Amino acid sequence: LSASLIANGAHPSHDPLVDPLDTMATIKSNTPDLADSKLLHDGIDYYSPLDESDVGEDAGMRNSCWYKMTWQLLSPMKGLAVLIVVLALCTPICIQCFGQDISISFELTVPYDADTYDTFNKVEDDFGAGAVFPYKLLFVPTTGNICADDAGDSGATVSCESLAASDVGSCGMFCQSSFDQINTVLDDLSNIEAAGYTATGITTMAGTDRYITFDDYVSAAEHSIAGTATSFDSSIELLYKSSCQTNIEGTGDGTGAGGGTGGTDTTDKVVCQSAVYQLDLDVDPFDEDGVKWLKKSRDIMDKYNKDDATQFKMYLANGAGVTYDAEEAVYGAFPAIIGCTMAVVFCLMAFAFGSIVAPLRSVATLCLTLSFVFGLLVLVYQDGVFEFMGSRALSKVGTICWFPPVMCFSIIVGLGLDYDVFLISRVYEYRLEGYTDHAAALKGVYMTGYIITAAGVIMAIAFGGLMASTETILNQVSFLLVFSVLMDTFIVRTLCVPALLGLTDKHSWFPKTMPPATRSIGF
Repeated sequence: LSASLIANGAHPSHDPLVDPLDTMATIKSNTPDLADSKLLHDGIDYYSPLDESDVGEDAGMRNSCWYKMTWQLLSPMKGLAVLIVVLALCTPICIQCFGQDISISFELTVPYDADTYDTFNKVEDDFGAGAVFPYKLLFVPTTGNICADDAGDSGATVSCESLAASDVGSCGMFCQSSFDQINTVLDDLSNIEAAGYTATGITTMAGTDRYITFDDYVSAAEHSIAGTATSFDSSIELLYKSSCQTNIEGTGDGTGAGGGTGGTDTTDKVVCQSAVYQLDLDVDPFDEDGVKWLKKSRDIMDKYNKDDATQFKMYLANGAGVTYDAEEAVYGAFPAIIGCTMAVVFCLMAFAFGSIVAPLRSVATLCLTLSFVFGLLVLVYQDGVFEFMGSRALSKVGTICWFPPVMCFSIIVGLGLDYDVFLISRVYEYRLEGYTDHAAALKGVYMTGYIITAAGVIMAIAFGGLMASTETILNQVSFLLVFSVLMDTFIVRTLCVPALLGLTDKHSWFPKTMPPATRSIGF
């Protein structure tokens, strides 16, 4: 610096009336690298005033809020202090993201002012939530016919062959042995502590306080054949037909379902080669107790399915099974999804800027935004910290719907990375043009600050429209997107990124070799 001042006819030690800051505006970039000079590097970037007559993009820059704020943040000590404050304030919220109580509750997906919601509540009050979403338990024989050698118990007077000739149908799983095996399974399922249930199917009927026995069906078949069936007998036949696989038994060749002959038989017969039961839980299948019952019942069925002595396979369908399986599959893969996404972000940023510092900075700031909004989601919808606002969209529901965090993750990463690349690429371009690291950061923030802020506000307003929805699932989606955009726009890109650029300084693009710093603001 002294050599430069002497070359221009001034030396601060010889002429006390000459202020070095006043002479900076006349110093040209005859120094090989401005970054080599502490005074030129910091002095020009921060302190040297520009004449109002200056033209170009630098004119008026230093009067902007972006320049003044970034100038403070690029100071290592001030930038570090800001980062510490931001992390201190955000960390208690960020750690809440690990306490998400994920729910598959049906009520979170239905508009609370819809007729469906009212109907659901009325049926739940009168019959229990399990009646709205019953399970179907299917029994499929693994052998040709469980009842092949079983014509009934000692009191049975009608054989399987005789049943085939009646309106009831053929045996298949329709015998005492099959009933006993199925009832054993149902007894085990009823012993699950999480929830009780009411089963209706081949061995039970609504309104009865006992299992329907095989003898009941035999009696119904006898009365059916004799034409003396009572309403109870008819109900048993109907229960049997609704619980079993239906086939067309009429052959049109005079052969009936039971193997007899005599005329053309085109009657629809029921062949109970498999049986299905309806299970109505005493609790909501989608709540915590209902999910516990589902998992334990599957364990019991797996035990029987793996036992060679069991002559049928069991399958549990409907209820909360499909939604639970989808949630388990998605969240089982979610950690891998997060890891792969961040790895791809790192690789793309490293390839684009030829640096490992830039992608590390991007991944770190993305993680801050994600953990903050997911933690805030827990505080609002599980703990009710915004209850004082009296807003239905921000009211406490006690759980987090399983769908919003998964869906919003990729959107938040995309928006955050978009803003980050927009800012960092401008800083990178100025640095390639020969600006010092601080000057490039100042100009980059100044040139993109208004645009990023405007874009963030617009996106927040657009996503905020979902807050007017009467569905909790959409309210939570809106909450995540709105607060992530605001967090990224006003905290991460405005405070954290400039502070990190100031801390890394000339190492911001390591290991890429940048051109010598021969320019600064106003020069």
